[in-house]
Amino acid sequence: MDKILLTMDSEQVNMLAHGIKKYHYSRSVCKKEIKKALIYVKYPTDRVVGECDIADIMRNTPDNVWSMTSQLSGLTKEKYDLLYKNCVQATAYELKNIKIYKKPKNVADYSYSAIM
Repeated sequence: MDKILLTMDSEQVNMLAHGIKKYHYSRSVCKKEIKKALIYVKYPTDRVVGECDIADIMRNTPDNVWSMTSQLSGLTKEKYDLLYKNCVQATAYELKNIKIYKKPKNVADYSYSAIM
């Protein structure tokens, strides 16, 4: 089964683990239908720290995506606006069944279709 690699920082992973964050934003959308994702922290870990299911993919204007997802985004409006500056479309991946590993794993041990 195809998976995507969701890149986020340690703070976002912590919010996922505690139910504060449910959406992951991206400026692009995977062309394949993907139902699984790996959670990757680049710095300082440089490891896959967990996995999850993708419940839904929302694609709309940045304002509309923000209004539908902001409560469980884990981002401030200012950071969100910086991410989508000069963009006409935004993508939000709704995440569920989040599993954070006790021991992070090497990204080279996995295959995935895209990086988001």
